[in-house]
Amino acid sequence: MGGIRGGQPGGSWTGVAKALLPGIAVPAVLFGLAAAFMMLATGSTQLVQPQSDVSADGRYRLVTPWNSMFDRAMLKGQPYIVWYGCTECGDGSAKVLGRLVRLRNSLGPGGKDVRILMITLDPQRDTPERLRGFVNAIDGGVIALTGNAEVIARVADNAGVFVRRIAMPGGKLRVEHTNAAYLYDANDQFFGTINTNESDAGAAVKLRGAIAAGNGPPVLIEAGSEPQ
Repeated sequence: MGGIRGGQPGGSWTGVAKALLPGIAVPAVLFGLAAAFMMLATGSTQLVQPQSDVSADGRYRLVTPWNSMFDRAMLKGQPYIVWYGCTECGDGSAKVLGRLVRLRNSLGPGGKDVRILMITLDPQRDTPERLRGFVNAIDGGVIALTGNAEVIARVADNAGVFVRRIAMPGGKLRVEHTNAAYLYDANDQFFGTINTNESDAGAAVKLRGAIAAGNGPPVLIEAGSEPQ
């Protein structure tokens, strides 16, 4: 699946590190160095993937393409969007993420603090290495996360994400899932969803609303239960 170009300048993983807050980037680098040291010490040619987890209140710690840990708490103070998908999704996760990057950039300076995440629903195949190539192709500072299959299932369930895995001929696997991105304000409160079939104008209104909501009481723009 090809990526979509035209995101923010410096959207490589080096650019991502610079784009994140210092409190995010520094731990990521330290974890990455620790993982590399373990690889050298053990003589292994593959990095040992850190242990992911999720708490009862929905706080997750998942693995980045750097093979470092990403804590949901790192997002506090910034509005963000979460897309649940995979690198081989038939619905085109790369296309969806590319569109979200484009929408964020269209907001000008007001959108610069909006983070875009993809949490994979196919952790068995979506290793940190594969995710690294995937987000580099999108080129927009997307933060991709993977982890233990059981942990990923719990994170998706907490958010109310529908997931169905279908075995295909030739040993291939098809992953079907909720076709919407989840939008949170800077207080880490669920604000609404951005559906793949809604207009760019409507999605931009929601993004602006989430940014504004971070400066005041959380406002839900869609009815329904609130995901974690």
